[in-house]
Amino acid sequence: METWIYIAMCVPAVLMIIAGIALGTERRNSTIKQHHFARKFNIKNYAKKIVTLFTFTGLAFSVGGILIVSSKTIPGIAVVVVAFIIFLISYSSIQKKN
Repeated sequence: METWIYIAMCVPAVLMIIAGIALGTERRNSTIKQHHFARKFNIKNYAKKIVTLFTFTGLAFSVGGILIVSSKTIPGIAVVVVAFIIFLISYSSIQKKN
């Protein structure tokens, strides 16, 4: 039963990675459709930053969840809160730049 709990704690990492890839792909597609001169925009750089941010945050959420499940509640909550704050700040700065 514990194995299933630890596997379930890895779900946020998988979902965040999928969301990052989907968001980067959607941004690229919408930029290409709106502008025929899309080469001037740094689409790959944006997608790379988004996927990296979502991957890091997803892994941090999973680690925090595993810590919480393994009776280390305060460090687990601290990891999740810090990861969430880093995510909010980084995501807003990426969106401002692009």
